[in-house]
Amino acid sequence: MPQLPKGSWSNYKAELKALINHVAETQNCDTQRISISGHSLGANGTLDMLLAYPEYFSAASILSPCKDIGNKMEEIGYIPQWFLAGAKEHNYKKYAQSMYNRLEKLDGTTKLTLVPGYGHPIQFTWTSKTYNMFDWLAEFENPNASEEHDCEYQ
Repeated sequence: MPQLPKGSWSNYKAELKALINHVAETQNCDTQRISISGHSLGANGTLDMLLAYPEYFSAASILSPCKDIGNKMEEIGYIPQWFLAGAKEHNYKKYAQSMYNRLEKLDGTTKLTLVPGYGHPIQFTWTSKTYNMFDWLAEFENPNASEEHDCEYQ
């Protein structure tokens, strides 16, 4: 989970993709199962990466996004996406709910979870056994991805 050096994730899309490519190559990863996740500004970065490289990712988890990408959702509606936000949030959960609703209308694979008892800082709850997000992300394959690497999710 790289941290944003400064500015906006949209300024680092190429570098982030190069980092992911490097890790996938050096660790012999299954390139049909490259998913992406981010919280808050990282959720914005996740959306930016999905829009920039829609053919690259098999699925995404978007936690407490700070924006709604509106009609651009149609461009990435076929990518499975799980939106999470704290149930006590007042601002960011509306973006998650709005994009979830839009994706659901597009008949995309989507989930929305409002985490009970939490506000904005939910970034570690999704790794719990309650949500099993890693398992959910690993369920999906990207048929457009290169088949160079052939390792199984473990």
